[in-house]
Amino acid sequence: MDFSWFYKFMALLWKNFILKRRRLMALFMEFVLTLIFAGTLLLTRKLLIIRNYGPFNYSLQPVDELPAFLEVPMIFPGAWELAFVPSKSVVVKGIVELVKRDLQYNFSVQGFSSERKFEEYVKQENNSKKVLVGIIFDHKFQNSNDPLPFKVKYSLRFSGFQRNKYVSFFRTGGWETGVLFPTFPSLGPRSERNSNGGPPGYITEGFLVMQHALDRAIMKYYNHTATRKLFQDVTVFVQRFPYPAYSHDYFFTFFGIFIPLVILFIFSMNHLTLTQAIVWEKENRLKEYLLMIGLNNWMLWAACFFTFLSLYSVIILLMCMIFFVKASYSDPSLIFIFLLCFAIATIFFSFMVSTFFNKAHFAVSVGGFIYFATYFPFATISTNFGQMTFTQKLASCLSSNIAMALGTKFLVKAEMEKIGIKWSNIISPPKMEDFDFIHVLGMFLFDAFLYGLVAWYIEAVFPGEYGIPKPWNFFLLVSSNTSVTERGYSPYKYYFEAEPTNLVAGIQIKHLYKEFQVQNTTKIALKDLSLNLYMGQITVLLGHNGAGKSTTLSILSGLYPATSGEAYINGYNISQQMVHIRKSLGVCPQQNLLFDYLTVSEHLYFYCVVKGIPQKTRLMETDHMLAAFNLLDKHNAFSHSLSGGMKRRLSMIIALIGGSKVVILDEPTSGMDPASRRATWEVLQQYKENRTILLTTHYMDEADILGDRIAIMVKGSLRCCGSSVFLKRIYGVGYHIVMVKEAHCNVEEIFKLLQYYIPTATLEKNVSNEVSFILPKEYTHSFEALFTDLEKRRYELGIASFGASVTTMEEVFFRVSNMEDSQTDIQATQTLPLSVMSEVSIKNQNRNMSNNKRADYSSMNENPAIMFNTGYSLYHQQFWAMFIKRAMFSWRNWKLILLQMLALLGSFIFLSEADKLSYNINEKAREMNLDQYGRTIVPLYISGNSSLALIILKHLRSILESDKHTLKEVQGDLLKYLMENEDCIHLCIVAFSIEVKTNKIILTALFNNQAYHSPSLALAILDNILFMTVAGSNASITIFNKPQPYSKPKKQKQEQEGRSYGLQVALNLHFGMTLLISGFCLLTVTEQVTKAKHIQFLSGVYIPVYWLSALLWDFILFFITCCLLLVTFKFCQLDIYITDYHFLDTMLIFMLYGWSAIPLMYLLSFLFTKSTSAYIKLVLFNYLSGIFSTLIDATLQFGKGKDFTKFLFPQKAARKVSKELSGESDDEDVQNERQRILGQPQKELDSTVLIKELTKVTSFTVVLAVKNISVTIQRGECFGLLGFNGAGKTTTFKILTGEETVTTGDVFIEHFSNSHYQVKSRVGYCPQSDALLEYMTGREIMIMYARSWGVSEPQIQLYVNRWLSSMQLEPHADKLIGTYSGGTKRRLSTAIALMGKSSVILLDEPSAGMDPEARRLLWDAVTRTRESGKAIIITSHRMEECDAFCTRLAIMVQGKFLCLGSPQHLKNKFGNIYILKVKVKNDVQDKLEDLKYFITLTFPGSALKQENQGILTYYIPSKDSSWGKVFGILEEAKEQFHLEDYSISQITLEQVFLNFANPENTEGDYNEKVP
Repeated sequence: MDFSWFYKFMALLWKNFILKRRRLMALFMEFVLTLIFAGTLLLTRKLLIIRNYGPFNYSLQPVDELPAFLEVPMIFPGAWELAFVPSKSVVVKGIVELVKRDLQYNFSVQGFSSERKFEEYVKQENNSKKVLVGIIFDHKFQNSNDPLPFKVKYSLRFSGFQRNKYVSFFRTGGWETGVLFPTFPSLGPRSERNSNGGPPGYITEGFLVMQHALDRAIMKYYNHTATRKLFQDVTVFVQRFPYPAYSHDYFFTFFGIFIPLVILFIFSMNHLTLTQAIVWEKENRLKEYLLMIGLNNWMLWAACFFTFLSLYSVIILLMCMIFFVKASYSDPSLIFIFLLCFAIATIFFSFMVSTFFNKAHFAVSVGGFIYFATYFPFATISTNFGQMTFTQKLASCLSSNIAMALGTKFLVKAEMEKIGIKWSNIISPPKMEDFDFIHVLGMFLFDAFLYGLVAWYIEAVFPGEYGIPKPWNFFLLVSSNTSVTERGYSPYKYYFEAEPTNLVAGIQIKHLYKEFQVQNTTKIALKDLSLNLYMGQITVLLGHNGAGKSTTLSILSGLYPATSGEAYINGYNISQQMVHIRKSLGVCPQQNLLFDYLTVSEHLYFYCVVKGIPQKTRLMETDHMLAAFNLLDKHNAFSHSLSGGMKRRLSMIIALIGGSKVVILDEPTSGMDPASRRATWEVLQQYKENRTILLTTHYMDEADILGDRIAIMVKGSLRCCGSSVFLKRIYGVGYHIVMVKEAHCNVEEIFKLLQYYIPTATLEKNVSNEVSFILPKEYTHSFEALFTDLEKRRYELGIASFGASVTTMEEVFFRVSNMEDSQTDIQATQTLPLSVMSEVSIKNQNRNMSNNKRADYSSMNENPAIMFNTGYSLYHQQFWAMFIKRAMFSWRNWKLILLQMLALLGSFIFLSEADKLSYNINEKAREMNLDQYGRTIVPLYISGNSSLALIILKHLRSILESDKHTLKEVQGDLLKYLMENEDCIHLCIVAFSIEVKTNKIILTALFNNQAYHSPSLALAILDNILFMTVAGSNASITIFNKPQPYSKPKKQKQEQEGRSYGLQVALNLHFGMTLLISGFCLLTVTEQVTKAKHIQFLSGVYIPVYWLSALLWDFILFFITCCLLLVTFKFCQLDIYITDYHFLDTMLIFMLYGWSAIPLMYLLSFLFTKSTSAYIKLVLFNYLSGIFSTLIDATLQFGKGKDFTKFLFPQKAARKVSKELSGESDDEDVQNERQRILGQPQKELDSTVLIKELTKVTSFTVVLAVKNISVTIQRGECFGLLGFNGAGKTTTFKILTGEETVTTGDVFIEHFSNSHYQVKSRVGYCPQSDALLEYMTGREIMIMYARSWGVSEPQIQLYVNRWLSSMQLEPHADKLIGTYSGGTKRRLSTAIALMGKSSVILLDEPSAGMDPEARRLLWDAVTRTRESGKAIIITSHRMEECDAFCTRLAIMVQGKFLCLGSPQHLKNKFGNIYILKVKVKNDVQDKLEDLKYFITLTFPGSALKQENQGILTYYIPSKDSSWGKVFGILEEAKEQFHLEDYSISQITLEQVFLNFANPENTEGDYNEKVP
């Protein structure tokens, strides 16, 4: 059985848990939040006192006495009105008149033809005040004399406002006909001091009196005599249930309100973290990369699910332990299951939300809003819960947050009633409801399934920016598994070398097209690409940035779908069979797709398991790879702590590990130092056997050495393909001879001498100290004589030294990419004379360069001098620049800003409207029917004997038993039974007492006052029994309470709500305000993390200007939002905040809040390293601080007023750092420089940059990043800082820019210490990672920096255009920086560093990721800047770059300088040798050993340095061998040993660097072949 899936799944789980564990701070925050929440509840529990009350007994209430307020003189003219409908019925009119007579009150009786007419009448304010009640009979009377049916239905319509002001309670919620019980049940009896039941006022408002009078009148209508006789014998009372003694615990008041919020917020942290993690992996291609290497999609989701479920489980366990510290009536295991089910639903909800987004920050902000928004309807649902149908209740639980709140409500009710939720009672509905706790648990699981289903479908059909979308009906389609193995057809063209016939094609690309939609325009990225890549070969794909290389790789790896065309990998179609392909695919993308908090060895362990490497060989494979890539010493380092080059090496190991048959490497060696790059080449040569490797690079020497076949792309199409030898033959120009001129050099004589030996030789370039010529390859036989003559006449001709080299791949690349029509140029090359051909090729090669140089030099030199502002003008200009930058961010991210504004306004309107709904402005009718309460127990007490009592009992039984209620006869004291019986307290709504006296029967209808409508219900049942007694068992009266419509509710409501209304408005505002205010941290954190803020400060921006401009813009946004908020106040009719100039007070409160909250967000933003996590945590911080302040305020009102404990955070203990430093150096130049600096005063040294005994200790474990370095750098000097990754170069730069502090030593720039504020405006800096603002265009950001430097406004456009032109950025100038390729971003970063009036320029690997043409532009720009008198310090991994424009170099190893001097000085000092490269033809590899013997014999002291694919690299001492002698010997050997090519040159700077900086190999070289 195949268990590989299980191991992969466990590896994913392992990876997730490791990452979680490593993010200790985030994990700690999640647990601390739980503890704070729960702790606050416990603190509240402790502060709130428990009082004992009761027991309570209540007096009998008559039902035939009108309330006292009717006797008070009225404030309106005329009498109280009795209205009735319909007015045409004589019967109804007679009944109403009878009511008036029985009540003995002078009512004014008024009839209406319809209920609508009555409503129109009472909606007028004057009328509504005097209508006491409307009596509406629900029968269609055809004629005026129609009789009343036996089953009577009527509604009593009293006013929704409290009429009786002479009572001890104040009613705020109308008649509450929408619900049976209060939303939040009271602790103890509701309205405990009132025998009349308190609100809604059935007794005090006269409802029962009117009900009973009307019922009696109806009885009299049917049988007047019997009714009169009956009521002579019977007296009717109503009475409240008694209530036992209870402990009034104020804690439950808060518990009921805050516990759902507490759970919601404890879980929200994980929801936002999970959403961010999923979308971040999707945005950064990590998820697609894991799929690429063979993981199944379900595994990624399942691993994520189990990781977070286990995290939730710990939090839930913690919550349960804290909640159950005090004795609880509920079962802890059931509460655990309840919260666990909610956690499952929440995880799937996070999954669903994450599929809708491609950007992590957007997902977090919108996902957070959606999460909280799904909880908001709970207030309305809770209020109307009683009247909702079972289906509606289930539907409301489709939001898991609402289901959680309802479940919590059940829990709190059960706790208050001292029953608790247990396994035994979860199926029995609480308080006679049809919806119980088990339904909540079931809905959690159903929600989880539903959310999961949506997530699965959305991800499949809309996979986002990266990934292949499936058709909408994909689940109905039958999958195809056919494998295609036919060989791809490649049309023969002159510039395409014939393909090998003896190899198998691992990748076949056929007519591939790819189009992108960019702002309503179609961009063609690939155009009819056809190419075969063969197993056992490395195929190199070359092209400028934007040529289509990365797009090709992305399509092959399954990141993008192709627009049209086909591609096959190992015979499988990429559009249909990606799952099969991924099992043998290894990919190293351009970005480092690494997990920040996994170590190197953990990465490899994870990918070994994923790729199915057996456990026994994992460790060996891992160590083997680490040793091969020289990373063994870093096996326990976190990936985020590795340098750029090390990360690339780790990414390559991941691609190669596990025997991947097809390996795609996208710029694998970018950011590596030369030694690492060469070591990587060796490894790739070893690993290519039985693999198809596709590689892209900007290093032409890499393409030359590694590429078995090289393909060059231009503008999305393939221009040529073949081996480097083939391409050099097609596009090459022959040999270049470069001569260093003496002062008396005679170029014409040299040219004559060359043409004497080689007639077709041409002049390539003649600059100040150098002249070069092109010698066609056909004349190599003449080289011996030529070079011998040159050697003899060197001093005569004025030649200091010379060297020769063959056409490089860089030249081939330039020729291909600069040809406007490849075919014509090739034909010209074949037909024209050699001399003309050479000129054409050189012109083609340098056409763009020369044009550009002319433009730049003229613009730089001929234009008038740039004026720079100072003082107030500069501050004003900088403020404007920073202000516009902030405005740009809002404009370009208008969706996000709009969303935050709408979140505030929308959530406020929604919550306000929900509040209004909960007030039930026009309340619906409530039928008095016991069935609404479920199955209930009706206690009955009978004393004495009477025939009437028996009849009453019989009718009571018939009413109750038909509806399946239980009639329970009680022996003894009924009130005592009601007080003491457990069942009765919760399951009894009404009870009856029949007491037979000597001449009277007293009927008492008892009602449970916990239910709002029980008084009227109890009386209705009793009156029905009496009606059946006089009119027969078929008679019945159905009564409805249907409150009158409100005339002017709003104002009265606001007056009634008072202080609590203000609190409600504040709570409604709070959530939206939190989302808005927290958003102000986004740009601040982003600029801090990307170092854009640091670069702005270096360009001279004053700190107060930076922050005040940000505050002004954010305050404007806040002000606009608050103005819109006042409009919504008007819309929601919150007139109290707006009218009578109150809007000024309201606005002042808002402005003061903004003035304090926005700077607080800026301050807190320093704590974060990611803008998304900052936003999440600040939303939580702001919301919770507001909620807690409300809770504390309320607690202090109800509580004992105790002082709160202060929490003090322990300060970090200081670290001890030990030093072991020595400034002495073995190198004479380094030591001389140090002694010169130490021996002279600073003023005498007069240097732009002075570094004196600089030492830097980093990290908690003592690491010496920089060790006692001393150097001076003068004006007009370009100083190169060379070294491996991790040598201390970037740390030195950070110290120079003030980003990091010095441990010991001094750094002076223009005689100011680097800690001085004036230094910041003297340094231009291009950091290793681009510190760019991606929402701006190139032109906008350069204008911003021009303003920061103080360039006068009229000259800014000219100045910026000049720099854009110098770096050839005009085509990209008006595009967003976020759309730039890596190389274009580097050019822009360099331009920003070079502009301005800085005196020192720091360039940290400026050419990383640049293509060859962009590099040449950089060289020119740097050279011009140096010539203008600025000091430049540069680090680079490209030695030819340093050789081109550095005046002095230092090689740095492990924080120390090992050598110092000019490039030529270092070459002379360390390299009196020639470098000989010999390439033997493939078909005569057997001659290789003979050739080695020949060279060793001919050139004594020579050393074989490298052997690779038939290419031998020798170091030959130049002492006894002249150029002519060497060329002569090699020309003879060419025939003898069948040499394909050879070249000889002086030692390069790279060789010097490698000799110095190469660290010892950790495990030696691997000589064995690696599969």
